[in-house]
Amino acid sequence: MFVYYMGKDLVDIYTFGHFISGVLVQILVSASTNLSLTSNFVITNFFHILLEVLETDVNKNGKTVETFKNHVSDIVVFVIGWLIAYYNKMKVPEKYVGMLWFVLLMFTIRDLFAENFI
Repeated sequence: MFVYYMGKDLVDIYTFGHFISGVLVQILVSASTNLSLTSNFVITNFFHILLEVLETDVNKNGKTVETFKNHVSDIVVFVIGWLIAYYNKMKVPEKYVGMLWFVLLMFTIRDLFAENFI
């Protein structure tokens, strides 16, 4: 049975994933595009906020599965990950960039599916 523990609290089992996503997206967008630092920050955080807005807070049975405070903490933790990656000048070898994009995309799709259809 698939159990999905989403956030009624400030921090849930996916908080670390938001942090890692912030780190990865900063590294990957920097490695894959010629976007300015400001554009990278604004665009990646815009899409992350959009994903948070699209998440379903109440499941099909009427049960609250995610709260506003958890959405806010997810956004803050993502930004912290992004900033840590930037300020520490984190990079990955070019040969891993494609694979990491794939992993990030698969986790994003899984999260969207799980949070909107379970």
